[in-house]
Amino acid sequence: MAPKKKIKQDSPTWEYLDGDGNWNGYAAEDTALLEKGYNSGEATLLTGALSFNAGYSTMYLFDFKGMTQTNKDSKTVRQ
Repeated sequence: MAPKKKIKQDSPTWEYLDGDGNWNGYAAEDTALLEKGYNSGEATLLTGALSFNAGYSTMYLFDFKGMTQTNKDSKTVRQ
C-alpha cells in the first residue's frame, strides 16, 4: 500500500477527546475563537460563544496550560 500523503495545514487544529476515546475537531468558527484566545497570552478563556452551544447559555472554560475544556454547568472536563 502506498503511504498516505501528508496534508499541509495552514491553520492549527483544535480537538477534544470524547467519552469513547476519539479525538474530534472543533468547527472552524470555534477553532478561530480558541486560537485567538490562545494567542492572547491569557491562561484561560471563558466563553459560551461556541457553535455547538448555540441557543444555550452554558459557559465553557478553556485552560490553555492544561489543555482542558470544562463545562461550567455539568463540571465535565475534557482534554
